Amino acid sequence: HEPVGSPTHNVVCWETTCQAAGHDRCRFVIGPADTLARIGHKNPDEQRAPRWALEDLNSQLRISTDQLREAQTLLSQRQQAYENLLDNMLDPLLVLDENHAVAFFNLRFAETTGLTGEEALGMNPFSLIHHDDREKVDSTFRDLITGKSRSATISCRIPTRARTTFVESSASAITGADGRPAVQVICRDVTEREQTRIELEAVNKKLTAKQKLADNDLRLAKLVHESLLPRPLRTDSIMVDVKYVPVDRVGGDYCHFTMLEGRYLILTLCDVS
Repeated sequence: HEPVGSPTHNVVCWETTCQAAGHDRCRFVIGPADTLARIGHKNPDEQRAPRWALEDLNSQLRISTDQLREAQTLLSQRQQAYENLLDNMLDPLLVLDENHAVAFFNLRFAETTGLTGEEALGMNPFSLIHHDDREKVDSTFRDLITGKSRSATISCRIPTRARTTFVESSASAITGADGRPAVQVICRDVTEREQTRIELEAVNKKLTAKQKLADNDLRLAKLVHESLLPRPLRTDSIMVDVKYVPVDRVGGDYCHFTMLEGRYLILTLCDVS
């Protein structure tokens, strides 16, 4: 503990034998370093440097092993949490490899399709799609696998004996577990929405047809009545024009006018009610 520069600053304490190295006890020698070196004592730090380096390496390896074990435990916990999240999703999820085969699926997909795990894994889900929609779906899938696009929305029909299910899917290009391109697909059953849309389109079509029929009736009423109405009248002292605007289908309203003795206008209006 003497400061550097004091007469005793070079006095050292060296361990000559160590119980940890197999000796019966620990022994030390105390004195100036140069004096101890002259009488044959060696710096034990230099002698034990390789062993200390090895012990330090072993200590670092133990720390690294513990850290690796902790990291593996944390990764396992996160993977389990992720799998639980996927299985509890309301929507079916699956991963397709570049050959259209199912490489991964969640529990919801198996429940929705009624397939077992062995049946679902490796199957081609395109076989479930309506044949009229397969070409469109396959084209979108190829764009994702080849990297032409990164994401897409796919709509298709899946027919069964009970009914036809309308499915809307969000597809994304990913890298599979084997490092090769893959496509992740999240499906949503939009059958109720599509059926409502189809029903609305049918109602709108009927309304359009009825409106077209009504418009035709009004045009016919206008033509019929205009053909019965008198032509415009022009004299030196009077001008008469007729404008007829029907507000409903063919009716019986009528008007007529004529000149009497060239001086009097006789105007007749008939309102049928």
